[in-house]
Amino acid sequence: MTQFTPINPLVLQWARTTAGLTVEDVVQKLNRKKITVETITAWENGEQAPDYIQLERLAYEVYKRPLAIFFFPAPPTEETPQQAFRTLPDSEIQRLSPRLRFLLRHAQAMQQNLYELYEGVNPVERQIVRDLHFSLEQPAHDLAPDRPPVLRH
Repeated sequence: MTQFTPINPLVLQWARTTAGLTVEDVVQKLNRKKITVETITAWENGEQAPDYIQLERLAYEVYKRPLAIFFFPAPPTEETPQQAFRTLPDSEIQRLSPRLRFLLRHAQAMQQNLYELYEGVNPVERQIVRDLHFSLEQPAHDLAPDRPPVLRH
């Protein structure tokens, strides 16, 4: 008899949707004969649960989330792409790839870590936006040469 892991099915569904994956995508990424669309749907509905090995694969390989999140009583709160890119239409946000969604989450986590580490104070001496000087009439190809310019102190 297989021992199932007591996870929160709502967190499982949240992890999939925030990763920008469909149930079919998850089945394809897991690539196991016994795991079907019906299996993933049953996991997300709380009718069944993945075993620990399956949960590890879901967390680390598919959803790219810490394993502990799946034991939370509710999905964690985090900034969504809709909040981060509030001027983009929903159709464009839906087109964000799972890889880009992961990189956005990673960048947000790094920002939060730096904020906490430096107690909300920007640690850099120079801010690059203050070093940029250009005219709006200047052609874009002149602003982005083949090689990036060297900024001197």
